[in-house]
Amino acid sequence: MIDYINKLIDKNAIDSIVGMCKQMQVGELQKVINDLIQELRNTNEKNHRNTIALVLSDLQCDEAIDTLVDLINDPKNKMCRGTLIYALQELNCEKVIKNIIHVLFDGNLEVKSNMYELLSKKFSGMSEDEKLECINIIAGEKERLEEEWELLEDVESNIFGKGNSAVL
Repeated sequence: MIDYINKLIDKNAIDSIVGMCKQMQVGELQKVINDLIQELRNTNEKNHRNTIALVLSDLQCDEAIDTLVDLINDPKNKMCRGTLIYALQELNCEKVIKNIIHVLFDGNLEVKSNMYELLSKKFSGMSEDEKLECINIIAGEKERLEEEWELLEDVESNIFGKGNSAVL
């Protein structure tokens, strides 16, 4: 069964895989889910990984949350995390958002947008402590960025000379 599913994954046939999985008996489905999570964890092929992440998301497979978070935080995936974050939107991932919120300031536009959407969707379901942790992380980053901004303004004004159109 998993060999056939892998062929469908290679074809990016998400709806076909999800439909097939929804018709399986519980035991068979759990084995497929376990195999998919293992493949998600081990594959180095980003399109394959993204398809698996979306299948697990569509199946609302909360067992995939930790693996998705690990992949999002793995430096080798820095340029391909958008779909992994998107996949979390259908999962009960409120408790782990604080572990990936950093992508709001170190991700590309797709990653930042997907993280914004994830926060928008999940923030109200987070505990007060989880919310406060996220708020504190964002506040710390804002403070760091304000210090950077002040330095850049100082460079612009004092070194480049404000209004020097040849440089600016």
